[in-house]
Amino acid sequence: MKTVIFRADGNSQIGLGHVMRCLAMAEMIIDNFTIKFAIQNPSENVIKLLSVNRISIIPLPETIDYQIDLVNFLTVVSKDDIVVLDGYHFTENYQKILKNYCKSLVYIDDLHAWHQYADIIINHSGSARKSDYSSEPYTEFLLGTQYALLRKEFFQTQLPDSIPDKLTNILINLGGADPENLSHRIVEILLKSKPALKLVLILGGANKHVATFSHFQTENLQIKQNLSADEMIAEILACDLAIVSCSTVSYEVATLHKPFIGILTMDNQNPHKDFFTDYIALHVLEKEFSQTELLLLLNPSPEKVYDRFKNQQKFFDGKTTERINTRLLNLLQK
Repeated sequence: MKTVIFRADGNSQIGLGHVMRCLAMAEMIIDNFTIKFAIQNPSENVIKLLSVNRISIIPLPETIDYQIDLVNFLTVVSKDDIVVLDGYHFTENYQKILKNYCKSLVYIDDLHAWHQYADIIINHSGSARKSDYSSEPYTEFLLGTQYALLRKEFFQTQLPDSIPDKLTNILINLGGADPENLSHRIVEILLKSKPALKLVLILGGANKHVATFSHFQTENLQIKQNLSADEMIAEILACDLAIVSCSTVSYEVATLHKPFIGILTMDNQNPHKDFFTDYIALHVLEKEFSQTELLLLLNPSPEKVYDRFKNQQKFFDGKTTERINTRLLNLLQK
């Protein structure tokens, strides 16, 4: 089988979003390709995550100079490999040089910030448009939620066919790292102002703030960390409402057709605000949200909940795996 090498980094500062998107794609294609991940100084959590999924790891030296990183990466790439990049350092020059050393180049993007040399661009934002991009004539575009890069289990789950009657069970997840510890602020507000709510807080593998929650002593708060895809699915399905970052986890919630409030936790999420606001989220908040803003959003109208439920069914049809495999296998014919 041909090899696909994923190049992405993840840690407590930048989060695990790039790695998780790549892992989702890797799981989709693992039956048709040999999968490898090249990562700078991979953490124990990342090593465990990939090893459990039968994926070999190529450790790269840690550096903030991505010209040096490219030199390091080229030592492990062959002309027969398909390379998938996901990260904001893999800019125009990086792609242009790398393109000469591999069979095909795929770039997972959500910024459209520079000229693209990749053979395929994947941008699963609902607001992504080909006209946003500057690219080479040969570049193909896989755009929109029909290419949602989620773990395969999310596409294999029996989905709810109705909306919840009451919003009393609240799930909170602010991504893999949550560097500003917004989770703590949300939990504090809800426990103080809405003590009857039952909260499940899910912390990502790169979260360094676990100890800050130790003073919350209540049966109405459960704290969980490092959940598998199946465990995450169970928690999402059990909730009535989710409060999540406008990142991959929001797509996981939307794929399972659950109402959610989105929090813009990182600058790269801002371009997607309109899509979330207009179609799939109940509301979207800036990370500087006030207590009053958050509390006012906890009682949405049934009409709005139903509207979002129908939109989520429309935008997330669960057929990403078939689409991605077809496009990558087509690359081998070129």
